[in-house]
Parts: sequence; structure tokens; C-alpha cells
Amino acid sequence: MKNRLTQVLIGCIILFAAVLLLPEYSGVVFWLRKAFLFALLLFIIALFVRLNQIKNIEYEVRITEIRSTDRMNPSQYISKGGAPCAGSDGRVQVTFQLIDGTQRMLSLSARQSVGLASGMRGTLVYRDAVFISFKPE
Repeated sequence: MKNRLTQVLIGCIILFAAVLLLPEYSGVVFWLRKAFLFALLLFIIALFVRLNQIKNIEYEVRITEIRSTDRMNPSQYISKGGAPCAGSDGRVQVTFQLIDGTQRMLSLSARQSVGLASGMRGTLVYRDAVFISFKPE
């Protein structure tokens, strides 16, 4: 579905450019052209929004690797009743193996990865390279 919407979007952008490059006419044709371009622009914006809302759902996914990608941030300090120490950005890179054998690597925050462990199976929901959720079986 995403590929089809992308093709429609490209076609609409080409049509918009073609109509925009047509010579200027006066009278009713001028206003019809403006109205058509405005409607087409609204449709293109709606397609962009729809494409950004599409989520990928993968079933029977297995977590193969969880790797910490913490980078120390010397300007950030964490203190819990002790001496201040340099903080980190708290990122984890998780590799998911899809049912067709391909792998998807996603970056998660430490909070998102709390309940995950290597070998877990479940349903993965993501949008492009953005992790949304993982529901274990």
C-alpha cells in the first residue's frame, strides 16, 4: 500500500508541475487553473500526511541482539544521593529478525527496551526506522 501511495504522490507532483508550467491564460481558464492547482496541492499534502501515518506491523518477530549504544555526555549529570557523574544518552540498538529472515535494526530509548531480551518473540510495530512497540507472545 505504501508503494502505491508513493507512486500516486509522484504522479500528482508531476501533474502539479506540468499544470504550473502551462502558459498563463486570462478569464475563466485562469481561475479554473488556480482552483485545480490549489485542490491538487491539498491532495498532495493529504498524501504526505497519510504516508507518514502508515505503520508497519510484523508478526512472529524474534529479537536477535540488544546492544547498548550509550555515548557519554559530559555536560549531563545524574545524581541519586551520591556524587555527580557524567550521564549518557541512554540509547539501545535492537536487532529484530523478521519472519522472512531479513533483519531490522531499530534504535530504542533505555525506557522502551526495559522488558526486551534476546530470543523473545512477538509482534513488532514500527514506522520507517522509528520503533513504536513490541508485544511479546
